[in-house]
Amino acid sequence: MEREIRKKQKLSDITKQNLALAERATELQRQATLQIQESRKKFKEKIAKMKRAADRKRRETRTKIEAIRTTMAENVITDNYVGNVKNCNPLKSIVERSLYCEKSFKNDLDKNKDCHQSAGDFCYVCCENEFGKNKEELRDRCYKLCDDVENGNDPMSVGFKNMQEIINQ
Repeated sequence: MEREIRKKQKLSDITKQNLALAERATELQRQATLQIQESRKKFKEKIAKMKRAADRKRRETRTKIEAIRTTMAENVITDNYVGNVKNCNPLKSIVERSLYCEKSFKNDLDKNKDCHQSAGDFCYVCCENEFGKNKEELRDRCYKLCDDVENGNDPMSVGFKNMQEIINQ
């Protein structure tokens, strides 16, 4: 009987050890699952952070491209601009010339300063402003009118009036 009791006790001890091992294995498995879930969570956060950074860079690049497109469009418009040659008459009053300079060159201090220098400077700066880079022939005609006025000719007789008709054609 003692043998049977010892046998049952050994079986009971083995069962307890097996249960303890099973509980330990379950606990280890639960901890491993939690670690995996935490690792996945951190990985997803890292991926989301990288996506946000890529989106910021993409938006920044789009903004730069739009700025370049806008600048190019402004340059095309400016280079093909044909204005009013009558604005460039150097015999206009100082007030009229000053108003023109302030209106036309409010963002460019150097050109604004050049525009205010003298009546002759005003005429040339105005011609550059009124005729874009692609309208060189008209700009040269405007310069010629400025030269004629500087030489003492009447602006109306040298063609400020007629040039506007040529431009309108």
